[in-house]
Formats: sequence, structure tokens, C-alpha cells
Amino acid sequence: MRPLFRTLCATFLLGAVGAFAPVHAAVPVIDTAGFSLSGVDELPYLGLDLVSDLPGYATFSLWGVGQAAHASADSRGFPEITTINHWQSGYGITVKDGYRITGITLTGEFYAAQRPAQYSIPGAANSDTGMVVTVERPGELPATEAQYTEGLDGRKAFRYDLAPAGLTGDMTLSLQGYTIAWAQSAWYQEDPAEGFWLGSYADAGIANLRMMVAVSPVPEPQACLMLLGGLGVVAAAARRRRRPV
Repeated sequence: MRPLFRTLCATFLLGAVGAFAPVHAAVPVIDTAGFSLSGVDELPYLGLDLVSDLPGYATFSLWGVGQAAHASADSRGFPEITTINHWQSGYGITVKDGYRITGITLTGEFYAAQRPAQYSIPGAANSDTGMVVTVERPGELPATEAQYTEGLDGRKAFRYDLAPAGLTGDMTLSLQGYTIAWAQSAWYQEDPAEGFWLGSYADAGIANLRMMVAVSPVPEPQACLMLLGGLGVVAAAARRRRRPV
């Protein structure tokens, strides 16, 4: 089953964007001190909430991704069950005049549980989860980071750091991912005339996904000139103090 997982993952990461149908339902506009965030017409939208808007950064809970990324497989009564879940979401970011974005960070956890059926010839269970995060601006190459987990049984923390150098204007933040859960039953038979499939179970997804957007004011030209002038005065005073009497 492992080669199938790798093939599906590679196929998704290379070209699955076109497989998603856009969602044109009305989406909210979330306004912060330094930027506004909304949906984009050409991409689906998964829900998120503004958790905090503090000086220097805003934090969001991407609960919609957590709901969309979950997949499970229960093979009770069947020889084998595979669940493949692809998802995508896009957000438009407009930076306000006088501000710039200096970093975008996503944190969360991949989680998975694998419970193969136990018998003389046991069943099997497995799962894979992956997510790609991309920041795009008109006329520039996108900044992209991808992470995935394979065969996890438990939880694994992740962190994405997209550190642009002072982004201003409009940009698109897109997230896309996959979750694959696979369960293979064990054939249970104590009576030669009767038997049944003893089910295995697999469950996987993404939990506690948060996004932090760091912002800072753009220095005004007058402030830069005043700063340079002040530095010049300090330098001149230091030279006078060092001048021999």
C-alpha cells in the first residue's frame, strides 16, 4: 500500500490544483490594524476566525482546514477500505497603506491513529497527510513550503515559516493538502462454515492550525530624514569630543 500512497501524494502536489471546484459563496472580510483578509474568486474558501489583533501581529484559527483535512477508514465487514481526501483553500490579503507584512507563520499538528485488526493473520492500517502553503504576488515567483507525514500513529507538530521581505499591496495565500486513510481487515473464522471480516481502522488529519501574520509600519520619508540627520549630529559631536585640545 505504501507505493500507492507515494504515487497519490506526488500526483496531488504536482497537479491537483485544477481538480478543485471554486466556491463562490459570500465570504467575510476580516479587518486588522495592518491588513484585511478575505476569500478569492478562483479558490475555495475554508472558514477561519481572528483570534487576536495585537500590535505587530494578528493570529487566526484556521478551523475550516481542520474540518476539511480529516479522513478515516473503517473496514468492518469489507476486505479493505481506502479514503482519499483532497482539500484546498485560498485567502486574499490586502496590506493597508503605511504597513508591510514581514512574516507569515503557520503552526499545528498532524495526527493519526492506526488500529489494525488482531487475529492469527492480522489486518493492517495506515495513513498519510500533507499540506502545501503558498504566498503569491502579481509578477513575482511564489513562496512555497510543503510538509507531510507518512505512517504516523500519534501527533507530530509542524511549523511553516514564509518570511517575505516587507510585503505590501495585494497577495494570495493558498493552502492545499491531502489525507489518505487505509484499513485492511483480517478474515475471522472459527466455524469452517462461517466467517467474517474483522475490521481495521485508520484516522488522520490536521489539528490546532493557527496562522500568525507579522506586520510593521513602513517608515515615512520624513522620519528617515530626521533619523539620518540625528545620526549626523551625534557623529559630529563624537568627532569633536575626540579632537585633541
